[in-house]
Amino acid sequence: MRFQPRLADFQRDAGDAVGDALTAALLTHAALSEGDWVEVPLGDATYDLRVLELRPSPAVSVIGAMLPCSRSARA
Repeated sequence: MRFQPRLADFQRDAGDAVGDALTAALLTHAALSEGDWVEVPLGDATYDLRVLELRPSPAVSVIGAMLPCSRSARA
């Protein structure tokens, strides 16, 4: 899964908690498709993240799925 935040502040504000925040937000969904938006609550703010890429297909069920999270920064 690859996501793109609407605001650049998301990664800065989430810091080391980005994985936990994203996992908690994904648990509120049954399925995701590329192009969907996911709301991620973080403290007093809510951030929108667009689903850029899913594997093995462009639509996946997230019910009961293991959700590994890694973070990459783009220059």
